[in-house]
Amino acid sequence: MTTVIDSAIFGNVFSTPEIAAIWSDRQRTAYFLRFEAALAIAQAKLGIIPQKAADEIVKHCNVDEIDFGELKKQTELIGYPVLPMVQQLVKKVNAVEERLGEWAHWGTTTQDLTDTAVVLQLRDTLDIVESSLEGIIVALRKLCEQHKATPMAARSNLQQAVCRIGTGRASICLSVSLLTSLTGPDIFRLQDGTSACVLSSPSVSSPRAQAQVARRAVQWRSGYTRNHRLGFLVQRS
Repeated sequence: MTTVIDSAIFGNVFSTPEIAAIWSDRQRTAYFLRFEAALAIAQAKLGIIPQKAADEIVKHCNVDEIDFGELKKQTELIGYPVLPMVQQLVKKVNAVEERLGEWAHWGTTTQDLTDTAVVLQLRDTLDIVESSLEGIIVALRKLCEQHKATPMAARSNLQQAVCRIGTGRASICLSVSLLTSLTGPDIFRLQDGTSACVLSSPSVSSPRAQAQVARRAVQWRSGYTRNHRLGFLVQRS
């Protein structure tokens, strides 16, 4: 069975090879192991686990040592991959010294590991998105400059309408891209129906600026698409 994610035709429409690799089984397991290694190092420094145990745990936190066939088999039995991965790590460390591997995953939970791995995946994904966005901004600025006086046919309900300047649509897209890059990791949420904005970037940090943004957001309850409303906000700000 093929989904849009693993489809040879649609796969790169909904993702990129680089982002797909971040969310792959192998890379997710690599993030799990990075968590285990960092945990062991910190606990050894604090005297919670023996240094020897930490050294061996770090040594074996290598995704190339994981048996993915066995990981798949055990995950299908218990429903999640963390315990089978930890069991493989414990077994390898125990092979060095009996019971030494028992210090792996010491005092932590499946949820701690899983949540941390997801955050690392999101961080690396957003790094790629940010880089792509910077390229889009450069290209859109170039288009706006090149075609700032180029006439083009506008559209009204899928039909040609009054002639407009060619940079109109490009400037809207540029506005959206710039606003997204300004907000960065801050929250920018547009909900269907009632639009909600929480902008904590320096560009909208003053109470007056936030009030203006909020007032305009309330006025967005129209038939425009989400991108048009975004472009309207930036162009009017």
